[in-house]
Amino acid sequence: MHIHFIVVRTCDIEGCERKHHAKGLCGLHYRQLPENKLRQKEYESKPERKLYKKEYNSKPERKLWQKEYESKPETKLKRKERDSKPERKLWQKEYNSKPETKLRQKEYESKPETKLKRNQRNSKPENKLKKKEYNKQHPEIFLKSKQKLFKKLGKILGYPPKQIPMLYYSWAKTVKKILGNYCQVCGSIKQIEVHHIFHKVKYPLLSLNENNGIPLCKLCHLQADGKMLLV
Repeated sequence: MHIHFIVVRTCDIEGCERKHHAKGLCGLHYRQLPENKLRQKEYESKPERKLYKKEYNSKPERKLWQKEYESKPETKLKRKERDSKPERKLWQKEYNSKPETKLRQKEYESKPETKLKRNQRNSKPENKLKKKEYNKQHPEIFLKSKQKLFKKLGKILGYPPKQIPMLYYSWAKTVKKILGNYCQVCGSIKQIEVHHIFHKVKYPLLSLNENNGIPLCKLCHLQADGKMLLV
């Protein structure tokens, strides 16, 4: 009786037990060779390959599988561990600072469907609550966002960013002087704030116009901003 032993060749990389593919390497390490990476990049950049990938990823069963995979706890944990690595953070920073990445991001953000998706996501009660709690826990990030907004408005209006809060304070006092220091909806005289009729983010050039403001109490102001519904 003859016994035949089949020897399966493995990868030459120390600690890798995968099956041999080519040049003494397994499939994974073989694909990581510089010349193979370049060849793969050229192959992926072909229009027919991009079209095939787009059609494949748009299939309902593929989307469902992706959703199920992303919702798994082990997937979330893996991603968290990967993103916490210093080299990953450095790579992400370099990638985000590239001009072509910024341009691509700007184009994506300007699409109507992207804006609609963001508005739908932000309008959910659970997301509003999360945002409110996050702003309470991280006041420095909320302050930074406000500074960014004032900087943007300062460029449009032609004023230094430091002067913008004081200008809005003067604008609010002027509107109250013209229309009266009471709520124009319910007549209350407590906690009076001035509401922008045309929002300052969308219409910055009208943000300091005294005709673009109306005194409201805190509750009516929240209702006008769509942050609270009064019954």
